[in-house]
Amino acid sequence: MLHTIKNPQVREIAIKLREKYGDTAPTKKEVRAALSATPRTERSYTLDTATDEIYRRLTALAEFGAVPFRAEARLGRAVTDHEMRGLRRTKPLSNELPGRLLEHKCIKPRTTYLNLYRHNDGGHTALQVAFTDDPAKVGVSSERKADWEVYRGKFKGWAYDITTTTITLPRLWRNRVFDRGLHAVDGMMCLDASQLDGAPQGVELFAARWVVQGRGYEVRCEEGFVARQGEVAHHGSTPRSALQGLKRKQAAAEAVALAETALQLPFEQLVRRLGSATEKLFVDVKDARAVGACEFGITSWCHRVGLDYAAGRAPFAQVFEKYLEVPAVEARAAMLYVLRRHRKKLAVAA
Repeated sequence: MLHTIKNPQVREIAIKLREKYGDTAPTKKEVRAALSATPRTERSYTLDTATDEIYRRLTALAEFGAVPFRAEARLGRAVTDHEMRGLRRTKPLSNELPGRLLEHKCIKPRTTYLNLYRHNDGGHTALQVAFTDDPAKVGVSSERKADWEVYRGKFKGWAYDITTTTITLPRLWRNRVFDRGLHAVDGMMCLDASQLDGAPQGVELFAARWVVQGRGYEVRCEEGFVARQGEVAHHGSTPRSALQGLKRKQAAAEAVALAETALQLPFEQLVRRLGSATEKLFVDVKDARAVGACEFGITSWCHRVGLDYAAGRAPFAQVFEKYLEVPAVEARAAMLYVLRRHRKKLAVAA
């Protein structure tokens, strides 16, 4: 859409360059050479301004087609450089129906993953979603590398981190996992789930694979079983451990609910009221286990918020601070368990 250039001589040169180079954009040097033959009095633009105007439009046409110019027509003004960069980051939908359907299928798993796991904020995170009919290929892989050619000038010598994560899902992931409400269980994304028989009445038992947060931006796939009743679920390495963990978690949830009722205060308000009284308290991994949290969930949450799981414990104030960042139900239950265990010291009636 070069007809929107106001000056007729500059517009004519832009059209000729478009016809000459086709779908590829000329360099600024080539645009400047074409404009140099036109006298300044006929251009009404300076040589630099006319060069930038033609180069910007021809580059946009070569890269996007008519997208920026449709935006200009809608906005009634030229597209700014900031908006142009946004267009470059925006991937247009495929023109073919299968491609559009595939991109639509990727939206929910992509959103689920980005909401549950850490991103590479200091660089670039590329998340790829693939689908397969082979159950053995379902999983997740993550690769991190440094690109030393991105930064220039005074930033030369600094590495640009690129993290590429690929999650491979069954082709019917939406039916097998998402529609059952298993896509995000205990802060972990479920990649595949197959319901099993033999569970007690009212309890659902699944053979499943899920993603666990590792150190930094690393992720890994774990395989095991998920027992669920209502909104309470538990991950286990065997069906028996999943079912037993579910019972412990339900019993602990009832105790936590009774404790919250007896305290007659919201949890966050209670902790703030106690203030310095919690300075000498620690939350152990065994406290999280005592309230029914599964080992996979404990590990994943600790790595996600930056707590050292290997240390086995952390100060209460630090755990509370991390809980405010990622409010996991099991973390709140573990902290309440610690408060109840030290209620005499804290003079809190539970």
